[in-house]
Amino acid sequence: MNLIQIGREVRKMTECLSRAQMEPEEAKLAKEYSDLCALANQRLLQCASMIDAADIHQALQLAEVRPPLLDLVTLLAFKQADEWCARCRTNHLPIPEPLDARSIKSLNAIYSKGIAANTPLYKNYREAMMQNDDAKAMAVLRMIVRLNPGDSNAIQELKKLEEKDLAARLHGLGVSIQAADQKAVLEQIQEIESLAPTFPKDNEIWRKAQAIRCKILFRELQELRREDLWADSFALLSQIRQLCAEFSVELTGHSSQEMSEIEQWARQQAKNQAEQDNFNRIMGELGILLDSDRFGPVSKLGLEDLKQETKILGSKRRELDQFAQTIPPDLENRLNQVLQDLRVNIHKQQTRKARMFRLGLAAGTMVLIASALICFEWRRETGMATALQSLVESRQITTIEKLIPSVSHQHVISPRLAKTLQTAGDYLKQTRQAAEQCVQGVAQLNAYSNNDLAGSDPEQIYRRRADLLKEIKALPADVQIDPRLSLSPFENHWNSFLAQEGPQRSAKFNKLFAEAKSRVQSMADSSLSDGPSEDEQKIIALESMLEGLINSAVPALQIDRTAADNFHTFREEWETWRSTTASLRAPESLAAYLNALRRLQTCGYFSTKSVSTAATIASLDMDAWHLKASLILPGGELAKLTNHNTAEKAAFYPADMRPAEKDRYLELRDDEQIHQVWLYNMDKDHFTPLTAGREYTVYSIGPIVTKANKQLGRVYDPVASPDDLNFKNVSNYIDETHFKEEGRHALEYWAYEKIGFGNLIDSQTGAYQTALLEILDRVNRETNSSPLFRAFLAMKLYNMIDVRPVEWGYIWCPAAAADRQRLVDLGAGRLQSGNWYVPSLIQSEGDRFEKYFESVRATSYMKQARFYQTLAQRLDSADFSFAGYVHPDRGLITALKAKSTSLWGFGKNGKLALLYKLNPQATGYDREQTPLPFSPVFCFAQDYHLDVEQACEAAGLERTAPSIAACPLVAE
Repeated sequence: MNLIQIGREVRKMTECLSRAQMEPEEAKLAKEYSDLCALANQRLLQCASMIDAADIHQALQLAEVRPPLLDLVTLLAFKQADEWCARCRTNHLPIPEPLDARSIKSLNAIYSKGIAANTPLYKNYREAMMQNDDAKAMAVLRMIVRLNPGDSNAIQELKKLEEKDLAARLHGLGVSIQAADQKAVLEQIQEIESLAPTFPKDNEIWRKAQAIRCKILFRELQELRREDLWADSFALLSQIRQLCAEFSVELTGHSSQEMSEIEQWARQQAKNQAEQDNFNRIMGELGILLDSDRFGPVSKLGLEDLKQETKILGSKRRELDQFAQTIPPDLENRLNQVLQDLRVNIHKQQTRKARMFRLGLAAGTMVLIASALICFEWRRETGMATALQSLVESRQITTIEKLIPSVSHQHVISPRLAKTLQTAGDYLKQTRQAAEQCVQGVAQLNAYSNNDLAGSDPEQIYRRRADLLKEIKALPADVQIDPRLSLSPFENHWNSFLAQEGPQRSAKFNKLFAEAKSRVQSMADSSLSDGPSEDEQKIIALESMLEGLINSAVPALQIDRTAADNFHTFREEWETWRSTTASLRAPESLAAYLNALRRLQTCGYFSTKSVSTAATIASLDMDAWHLKASLILPGGELAKLTNHNTAEKAAFYPADMRPAEKDRYLELRDDEQIHQVWLYNMDKDHFTPLTAGREYTVYSIGPIVTKANKQLGRVYDPVASPDDLNFKNVSNYIDETHFKEEGRHALEYWAYEKIGFGNLIDSQTGAYQTALLEILDRVNRETNSSPLFRAFLAMKLYNMIDVRPVEWGYIWCPAAAADRQRLVDLGAGRLQSGNWYVPSLIQSEGDRFEKYFESVRATSYMKQARFYQTLAQRLDSADFSFAGYVHPDRGLITALKAKSTSLWGFGKNGKLALLYKLNPQATGYDREQTPLPFSPVFCFAQDYHLDVEQACEAAGLERTAPSIAACPLVAE
């Protein structure tokens, strides 16, 4: 993640902090922020360890790795970081570890020390500039500027390099946009963001790239919706909206509407998940309460404690009732039992309290009967009202039935007592009505016989039974003992039915499951049809029936867990098979087809051979430019170039001279064995004339000088030293020799002048004006000089090309590379300057080098390079798109609306080649060679033969020229 992306994440976190309610995307933000803090701490500790070990340079290099460590720490330590940590702690989200203050302090101390003017960093910068390595120069300059912020020159140079680098990258981005290469656009955006944290947002290329990025992200969002990954959708929604707002990108109306629908769906899913989490939390809290020992011997609790515990459990029950979910039966039974025990004990203690109250009241009445008759009556009625109310609350139906008649016969009834009597009567009536409904329901279930159950829906009966038991348990305890509420007759029939139905369902499940697996196995790796086959439709029906058997609500009828798990595994692989097969029937794009092959590898219903072949295809490079490059120039070197390298017609020589090239140029220009050697005939030895025919040639560095009748010079005598080049100072006065005065330049001198290496550089501007490939062509055509000299000169020219092989056009000339290797194999790399004068070397090496030059003379490096460069330029923007694939059984499956004359794909050797050609008479395709199974096939939207003809014309070559025969597009 680069600094721009991290900054966007921090802004999202700040926006979340401004909202009181937790947003769904906060969980992912918390996880990413926590991981970033951990990564920053790891780098900080590594830097601190290097600083402690006095390895300052290594620590600084690690700190400057993208993203720069201190810049990363500044973003992570944003103003509201503590508030964010507190929010994470409150909402049980990942809590980031604090950034290591000691390591930050140590690193800041190193930066604050600055650097001296003689630091190795400045030397590294100069070397990078001499090598024209802008990337390395920028990296060194960034470290210099951070260590020495007062160096205005470094700041200015860094700004220039960054602007140059950014312009080049934006140009490349524009080319990728024109080529509609969305994958390259996305990669270049991320690379630019990681290298250039700030740039003009109004740049049109950048804005278009961000629009493409939004489209790609929107497709990823749609994929998340299809895969039901709602939690990941929020981050993409936020990122798309942020990019649209930041770069004024407008989505289409349909896309905008679909985004709103996806957001609504994701928020609903988040809401559902939150409700489920709350329901589980409350059930967990209730389970903890019931598992605790606070509800042990409830009879030992006081009345107030009993009421308080009843209130707590009732509150939890009401909270659970707010959710539209079913409480597990065991938990509900435990809860009802504890509540029942609490109510019984509350009733007992209230009754005891009332009894004690009446006894006290009677005793008080006997003492105060004369003076407190009215008070007694009031207390008696109050006690009756309280007793009735207590009985209603404790649900003592039988006691209420007995008490109401005795109270109703009182001659005086106060309003309060009358109201209590009305309440108790209503409660009694409602309870009896509910009990009667339960009695009727029990009677209906008890009326079922074994035959009735066999012909009914067990799921429906199970739900009726569960609802009825729930209603019975809701009745007061003294009503539940009514014999009419007993389900014993039904339970006997029900259990007998389940004992028979369970094995039958299991047997039915196993039979259907075996049939489904057998049908799928028989279809594995089968040929594709135009739509779902009869077997597929049958399997879909079987899948539906198996699903119904597995999802039974009746526990006794549920399929064994192992069998159910096996079915779920089968269904996942079956769905993978279906989706893969559907994609393979009519693949819409290369991405969709490769995705289908990836799914094929994970499905157990394809053969090992198909899985292996699909894996082979998935591992191949399917980049559009790389595919075209392999058709232009096999070997892989051209694929290393990005598209913009072919945008303009190359001159095959650089615009400027690099130091390394200058050194190699001067080495040849100043070689005295080439430019300063003169040839003289030796005619006298010891002043004795040599016999006719014995005169021979010697070599002098510079002309032999005659002074005072003396001949002086540095001379190599090949007769005296036939194995070693050895120039000696000679004076014929001492050596008693004589040379004819008519000296002449060696043939190698004139050959050097003829090939034009001296005109490589414009003497007025100092810039190149000739291609080295053209000079190599002249070397190959030269016949007068020694073959050893030509081999030596060719190797020197190749060494000069090595500095910048792309700019010199070497990458477009495979013949030059092959011929160079032949020279190396012949030993040309061991040749020294002047070896062409040594007789023994001429005799042993001359013939094989001469044969080499005879074999390469017919090939023009310049023409070959011009052909390949022109062809690449024309095909760079050509539409070379996915056209289908080769099915192992059915053969070619096309995705073309219109037929193309040629289809390219991967042959058995894994190389891209012509697989099919259109047969006009049969209106179909003839196979040219055996394809790799599952190989995708591609075609050019327009006739590429015209491009080949144009390239031949530009290079001045016939299409049958041997130098371009290796090009697959020519050979086809």
